[in-house]
Amino acid sequence: MRFLGYKLKSLREALNLSLPDLSEMTDIGPGHLSDIENDNKNPRPKTVERLCKALKMDEQYFYIEDSRLPADLLPDMPEEVQKFIMQGENTPWLVLTEKAKREGVSREMLEKMLDLLTTDKRK
Repeated sequence: MRFLGYKLKSLREALNLSLPDLSEMTDIGPGHLSDIENDNKNPRPKTVERLCKALKMDEQYFYIEDSRLPADLLPDMPEEVQKFIMQGENTPWLVLTEKAKREGVSREMLEKMLDLLTTDKRK
């Protein structure tokens, strides 16, 4: 799978980070980050790990074409809601919800699916 550099750029811009800001957070040079964003270089796994840790994003976001930023889905959300949703652990749920919507899964069925997936089976 190829790292989708444009997604790194979209996320960085959505978080109002400059290349130097992200460079400081990850200890990856701004020029190298620019090359990754422009798909001139495919990052090594360790680089991806540092990016994900700094941005609090799940690695899958950068490899799956149809995963989108919440800001792309709901641009009029209040800033505090955007920040909450953009936390890495929420990304898989957003992808699932978007796919279900595209596939015509009803809201009720999606809620049942999410309940099943999030119910603690240890109780």
